[in-house]
Amino acid sequence: MENTSKLNEWISDLEWLLKANRVVAVGECGLDNSGRKWDVEKQIVIAVKRDLPSVIHCRGDERTDEICLNTLVQLLPKHFKLHRHCINGDEIMYRKWKTSFPNCKFGISPFIQKYPKYRSLVCNMKLIDIVLETEAPYLYSEFEDYGSPLMIKDIYEKLANIFLCSVEEIANITTKNATDVYSII
Repeated sequence: MENTSKLNEWISDLEWLLKANRVVAVGECGLDNSGRKWDVEKQIVIAVKRDLPSVIHCRGDERTDEICLNTLVQLLPKHFKLHRHCINGDEIMYRKWKTSFPNCKFGISPFIQKYPKYRSLVCNMKLIDIVLETEAPYLYSEFEDYGSPLMIKDIYEKLANIFLCSVEEIANITTKNATDVYSII
C-alpha cells in the first residue's frame, strides 16, 4: 500500500513538472524485472494527455520486453513518438517495436563497444532509427571506472565503422533523429 501511495505522489509531481514549457518528453517509463505494469500505464497516460513522446525503459528478458510492448500497443496510437532507451535485444525485437511504432527511435549505448550480440543488432538496424546515449555514469568502458558523456565519441566511431560512413554523417543523422523524436530545433 505504501508503494502505491508513493507512486501516486510521484505521478502528481510529474504532472506538476510537466507544466514547464521546456519539457520535451515523459520518461523513463517502462518495466524491469519487477513487472509493475500499472506504473507504466500511469506514466503513458500522462504522455498521451500532454502529447509528449515517451522514453521507454524496458530491461529484463524477452518476456519483459513483450509485456512492455503489448502494454504500449494497447495504450498508444501507432504513430506515437517513442525513444526505446538502451535497446539490448535482437533483430526480431527491433522489428516488432518498429512495426508497432514506426516513429520509434532506439538508443544505442556503449554496449556497442563490448558485446558482439549488440553489434549484430545494430548492424541490422536502419541508421534513421538510431539515437545515441551514454547512460553515464552507469555504463562504462573496460578502461574506465565510470561512464562519461565523452563516451559518445566512441559510439560515433563504432557506428561510422558499421555503417561505412564518416563520424560527421553519424553525428548529423543521429542528431536529426533525436530532434525529430523530441520535436526540438
